[in-house]
Amino acid sequence: MSHLVLQKSWNKFLDRTTQNPVFWYFFVAPTVQILTYWFIGGIYLFFDLTKKPKILQKYKIYDKRETKLTFQTFKLMSKRVLFNQFIVQFPLGFILCPLIPYKDMIFGLHHIPSVKEFIVQFLICYILREILFYYIHRLLHHRYFYENFHKQHHQFLADTAISAINCSAIDHLCTNSIPIVAGPALMKSSFVLTTFWFVFITFSALQDHSGYEFPWYFSLRRHYGHHKSFNKNYGIIGLMDWIHGTSL
Repeated sequence: MSHLVLQKSWNKFLDRTTQNPVFWYFFVAPTVQILTYWFIGGIYLFFDLTKKPKILQKYKIYDKRETKLTFQTFKLMSKRVLFNQFIVQFPLGFILCPLIPYKDMIFGLHHIPSVKEFIVQFLICYILREILFYYIHRLLHHRYFYENFHKQHHQFLADTAISAINCSAIDHLCTNSIPIVAGPALMKSSFVLTTFWFVFITFSALQDHSGYEFPWYFSLRRHYGHHKSFNKNYGIIGLMDWIHGTSL
């Protein structure tokens, strides 16, 4: 399907629904992200609780000496995650909304990026996220910030996928929101790319905390190492850890 056909189809879809960019950017995009979180997280949770399918258990890297997932643990995690999603994440969007020119949101809503534009902006988002996440995450491991804001995230060594944003509200704002929103906001990315980016990062975070090291996914072992060592592997892909000598 050509880019022109996609653009026309998207415009027709918007004509039949609504062309209000605030609705799409600040309600639909985060809603899709939240639904992705619980759908994919729920699948991983099923794997953890049932130990099925058995063929996947060979990819689980956490051993029996580590914290096991219990109903109380799940309940505590769920409360924190839901708080961060609905009390922190949604209001943040409406706080940022007035800072973005309305005409830019209108253009971004209607615009379907070319393949080249999509790839370039996606890579910029990815690299910028790595840089911001590394420095913010490392700062949160300073004694004061760790005790007051980041310790909750390290409460359970053997994570399950839904623990990805099991953290304090300040932690969620600083490490899980700012580095992710920065790229699309600075580049005035289209709604399509922004939503895809949110979904991709959500899946990535869930996989990083799932405990399943699949052959096609590279960063789980790095993040698992961070949760065991605390002062190594602050980044996601290892670029900033390599630069600063904090890789395991």
